[in-house]
Amino acid sequence: MVEAYTKESLWSQGKEIIISDHEKNEGRKDYAEDVGGGYYSSRLPVLEWMNRNNRRGTAIIVREIDKSAPVGVWKIRETCRRALKKEPEKYDTLKKAREAMKNKLKIGNKWEKESEIMKDLRSRNILMKHIEKGED
Repeated sequence: MVEAYTKESLWSQGKEIIISDHEKNEGRKDYAEDVGGGYYSSRLPVLEWMNRNNRRGTAIIVREIDKSAPVGVWKIRETCRRALKKEPEKYDTLKKAREAMKNKLKIGNKWEKESEIMKDLRSRNILMKHIEKGED
């Protein structure tokens, strides 16, 4: 999960702040310190959805905080549940998905630098392009 506080946020003191926590296939061994409770409250609905739909996969949650007041983790959990009930936007490529995100967020794609999951996806995407071309 990535949380991005815009300059207008009550928490950011006029600066953009981007923090993230993640886990990979092996799971986490320690508490998600940076995003903390928001990470766990957004993780739960994603896992519920994947279990209910017999799916496995990778999810990146980007939460942009602007002028809104601080909310509890229950709000994050319920917002994620509501989002997962909607029809998803679908893109043919990672590049197109990234472009759509850039256009929707005030911070653009600055969040990508803090997302270990996005870094992995981009690496895999580059690797697959080389494999498809028959390059070593």
